[in-house]
Amino acid sequence: MTEYVDAFLRQIEQSPKYRSLNLCPATVRDVIEMELARHRKKTAAAAAARKRLHRIAATYLGEPNYPESLQRLANVANSPGTLAAACSEILEAHTSTSERLPYLSDFYSSVFSVTGLPGTILDLACGLNPFALPWMNDPALRSYGAYDCNGARVQFLNQAFAALQWPATAFCEDILISPPAEPADVALLMKECHRSGAAEAPGGRLKD
Repeated sequence: MTEYVDAFLRQIEQSPKYRSLNLCPATVRDVIEMELARHRKKTAAAAAARKRLHRIAATYLGEPNYPESLQRLANVANSPGTLAAACSEILEAHTSTSERLPYLSDFYSSVFSVTGLPGTILDLACGLNPFALPWMNDPALRSYGAYDCNGARVQFLNQAFAALQWPATAFCEDILISPPAEPADVALLMKECHRSGAAEAPGGRLKD
């Protein structure tokens, strides 16, 4: 069984759909092992695992152009007014973060009115949510940890954090398998594609 899991992982890593995403290997292993336990035939398990990975990766929900976004951020890093506009464009690129844009300021002011201004934040299954930092308006922030299983996105986030000199670090980890152990004042979990339930995925069937 271990050999089959390893082979499936290599197939996913080499497939045109996922090669550029650099998905967390632990995520891929967890998904195929889960489906192997649910299906009598390996072919059925592999098909279900691909559907589930399609849903987890959610490329059909949109993503910014990383090089163009990094260049834009570098150009406006020291200009708070235009920085918010650049971050807004990035948030608009993904359905999940785009739908929250109209409420960002009110949302974080409401949360922090209860928690107090946090010095440390963990953003779990973060997606592009770290680009909401300008709306958090948190002068007390010392550390922001962002966790996502999309390795390409994590690399983009870390490059953006460096360009903006934000006190933030992104980690390519699966929070369902390895939850962060470090303490934080506030933990954010906006959306996460849980593994339980059927593996049906919106946005059409994955093609490798």
